[in-house]
Amino acid sequence: MNYAQIWAELKIEPTSDARAIKRAYSTRLKTDRPDKDPTQFIALREAYEAALAYASKNVFREHPHTDPAQTQFKPAPSPQRRSIDARYQQYEVLKRQLTAGARTSEEYDAAVREAARLAGV
Repeated sequence: MNYAQIWAELKIEPTSDARAIKRAYSTRLKTDRPDKDPTQFIALREAYEAALAYASKNVFREHPHTDPAQTQFKPAPSPQRRSIDARYQQYEVLKRQLTAGARTSEEYDAAVREAARLAGV
């Protein structure tokens, strides 16, 4: 979602005011119900998260020569997503270590299961 699409979706002017962004999102939720049109809700939610990311970073203060129309804003991954990514990385490391000495497919499968159990995935 590019810079112009973020604000068009929220139907507000570009701003770094998080409260204004939240108000616009809340207003749009009242008219565009998630249960009526899920794809519209997903686009609205992405715009909301990207606008908040833009507001928290405030690109103009950090990079005064940045053209915001050319910038793609991506929301930061959620804490739950970071936790899942960390567990998956731990699983991959454990799997490599445990399967290194496997000589048969049964030993390999057992090592993979053990890696998954230890990593919690």
